[in-house]
Amino acid sequence: MLWNPVKLLVIGLILVVGCSPSTGSGGGDDGDGGGNGGEKEPTTYTLTVEVNPDGSGSVNPSSGTFEEGTEITVRAKPNKGWEFERWTGDIQSADNPLIFTINQNTQLMANFLDITSEYTTELTVQDSLDAVHLVIGQITNATGSFDRNVDEQAPPPPPEGSFFSYLSNQGERLFKDYRNSTSKEEIWPLIYTVGSGNSLDISWDIDQKKMAGTLMLTDTENSFEIDMLQQQSYQVSPTDTDTLYIHYLLGTQ
Repeated sequence: MLWNPVKLLVIGLILVVGCSPSTGSGGGDDGDGGGNGGEKEPTTYTLTVEVNPDGSGSVNPSSGTFEEGTEITVRAKPNKGWEFERWTGDIQSADNPLIFTINQNTQLMANFLDITSEYTTELTVQDSLDAVHLVIGQITNATGSFDRNVDEQAPPPPPEGSFFSYLSNQGERLFKDYRNSTSKEEIWPLIYTVGSGNSLDISWDIDQKKMAGTLMLTDTENSFEIDMLQQQSYQVSPTDTDTLYIHYLLGTQ
């Protein structure tokens, strides 16, 4: 039997096509198991941090995009005259720095507290014959110790038995004693020696530029406590030599 050459060619082509490897979507392995030619993109979330009030401080980082499960450290830095208070928003915390794992879009607010106090208190301390004028307060260019060109030293004390009064600060006798405006608590010891009479009169006038706290007058035993923001004078029944204290505390009104 003789074969037609054309039939032989057709049969050969059928055999070649039928035996070739399959390239269909279900028969190959491209390495990702899904046949899409690439790896799956990681899940990411956005961090946004704001400062309250404006100008009170800064945060780092203030924003960014992070992969799910990333541990993030956010640090708040107050500007001068401010103090970090707490985080609000999606996380409530007083920790600084704040460390957390991001698993969702996260918004935070860094809240800062204004700790600046600026005021001057002029005091008059007197017995029945003599008087001394003293000044205390908080200003920006003062420290906790004697500041030349800011504070004023008291003269040497008079003879024993004479009236005298001054402010004591680290061994210094002062007529004027300013402290720094960002200090949240200050105590001024007020020393007096009685000269004439059986009582000591103290009066004061307060210039409040910025004062969000309490100013109290008391003695060593705390036998009395006078709110100097509510009263303007007080009469003490003194011993021969004694000490009073003027105490400022921020944020307790």
